[in-house]
Amino acid sequence: GNDINDEGIVALSVALAGNDRLDLLELSGNRAITIVGWRALFTYLQSTRCALKEVALGQVAFDDSTAISLANSLGRNHSLTELDLSENPAVSDIGWRAIAAVLQNQHCMLEVLHLEGNFLNE
Repeated sequence: GNDINDEGIVALSVALAGNDRLDLLELSGNRAITIVGWRALFTYLQSTRCALKEVALGQVAFDDSTAISLANSLGRNHSLTELDLSENPAVSDIGWRAIAAVLQNQHCMLEVLHLEGNFLNE
C-alpha cells in the first residue's frame, strides 16, 4: 500500500469522476482508509462514467459494513469484470453474503473475484 487515507481516496474519487478511460485501480494494502473514504469510491463505482474493469482491494481492512456498502455499489456498476478482495479477514459471513447476493444479479459484470486469505464459511 501507499498509505492513502480518507482524504486521499475522496480526492482520487473526485478525479476519477472526470476520467472515463482508466480501467485498472490498484489500492491493495491501504489500511488507513475507513468507511468514509470507501463510500466516496463506491459512489464513483455506481456512476455511469465509471470505466474501471479491474479493482484491487486486497489487504485494505474491510469489515462487514464496508463489504455491504461495496455490494450495494457493485449492484449498480456496469463495467467491473475483476475484483480482488483477498486478505480481508475482518469480513464475516454477513459481508460475504452481501457480496454473494450481488453475484446473482443479472446486471453484475464480474467474471473474476479474488477471495484468497479470507475466512469464508459454508
